[in-house]
Amino acid sequence: MIVLMSGASGFLETAPRSDTLFGAICWAIRWIEGEPALLDLLTSVDAGDPPFLVTSAFPYAEAEGRRTLFLPRPLLPPAPPGHAHTLPVSPKSLRRIRWVSTGLFDEILAGRMGMAGLAAGLQAGELHVFHGAIGRTGEILPRRLETEVDRNGINRLSGAVEKGILFTTRVEAVQGGGYYCVIRPRQAGIAERIATAFRLLADRGIGGDASVGRGHFHVAFGDGEPVSGHPDGEALVTLSLFHPSRDEMGHLAANWSRLCYVVEPRRGRLEQMYAPHRRIWKPVLLYLAEGSIFPPADDREIYGCAPIVLEEPFRVRQNGFAFPVRMRHAVSV
Repeated sequence: MIVLMSGASGFLETAPRSDTLFGAICWAIRWIEGEPALLDLLTSVDAGDPPFLVTSAFPYAEAEGRRTLFLPRPLLPPAPPGHAHTLPVSPKSLRRIRWVSTGLFDEILAGRMGMAGLAAGLQAGELHVFHGAIGRTGEILPRRLETEVDRNGINRLSGAVEKGILFTTRVEAVQGGGYYCVIRPRQAGIAERIATAFRLLADRGIGGDASVGRGHFHVAFGDGEPVSGHPDGEALVTLSLFHPSRDEMGHLAANWSRLCYVVEPRRGRLEQMYAPHRRIWKPVLLYLAEGSIFPPADDREIYGCAPIVLEEPFRVRQNGFAFPVRMRHAVSV
């Protein structure tokens, strides 16, 4: 299931990642269906059998009735060791590419396109880059906007503006498009429940500063997933933040030569709208970032875990389930 989020309010700092979206969905289910429904869902999560998987939010662009979805660039090395000088464009410019169109992403999954192929396409004019996104000539690229918004400090006791407290916050949005995420349902009826949750979240907002209008959006839904992967693939690429379980850490360590990844620390924040409390920060958790590539372990379907990071004021989990897509090893051209 594809969830399209469009609107002009933008998200605070950055578009929501998979851990934020998972938490927002859970809180919305709690708000709509009650605490027993949420606890039943979390029981499956604790058992390592989540009812659904969710990606991070990625940009999409649309114009004249056409729409192009983008996915995180798989973190392939730009060139074999010692051969970076052979690329027609600099490795640094390739690393600045954050998003690839779903068509190019599928070519990478199939092993028909590597980073050297992207570089050659850019030099030949067959591919073009805009705001960190790459697509074929003719594909619509997202106009990602990042702006600083002036804010005034408010005295919470008097409700008045505090003199001399002026600060700015960064807001990210997409002009002529929006963001989307992908839901992979794993339990009967969960897709409909998540759709209802997103209708609430569209009005309530996701992420920081929702109370002053950030993170609000118009929501629409689509079927399926933008790419299907390759069943005979020898590697997996994650479309979400991935926190490996203890046994998976051993598997990854034993196959370190088959990994291409970026480690990203995330310090989650407890939702204040639904359950206000004094402690707002969760402990830092390390993730493999979206686009990281790792080897499969047998035929398992689920990778990652959602560890309990706080016991008080209630048990708090931090989502780290991967959203894996199978890929063949990319060629070097």
